[in-house]
Amino acid sequence: MKSRFFIFYLVICLFWVGLVTRAVYLQIVPNQKLAEVKKRQFEKLITIKSRRGGIYDRNGVGLALSVPSYSVYADPSFIISPVKVSQQISKVLKKNWKDLYKKIKNKNKRFTWIKRHLTEDQYEKIKTFN
Repeated sequence: MKSRFFIFYLVICLFWVGLVTRAVYLQIVPNQKLAEVKKRQFEKLITIKSRRGGIYDRNGVGLALSVPSYSVYADPSFIISPVKVSQQISKVLKKNWKDLYKKIKNKNKRFTWIKRHLTEDQYEKIKTFN
């Protein structure tokens, strides 16, 4: 009976020694494959689009609320036909196309504002342009 107990005890001890040895090995010895698995399983980059919160009075009436604002800009160095572009945009914005043309004709510029604070309707129409 004692020999069976001793063999059982020895097997359990060897199992625990093997388990502890493996745990120490995984913690101490650097392994590139395990590092990649860890990164894939535990690290994930998620972009969260947040909105500003509103300010409400004690009755729940909004005092200051966020309203989306749209703007149009241009990179004149990428515009192939400034006349056509300025005419298209001027129809939507109800501006003189020559004024827009003056802004976007200079190919040396990399950025110019066309109009800021567009309405939702103007934004949707301009978004459909190619």
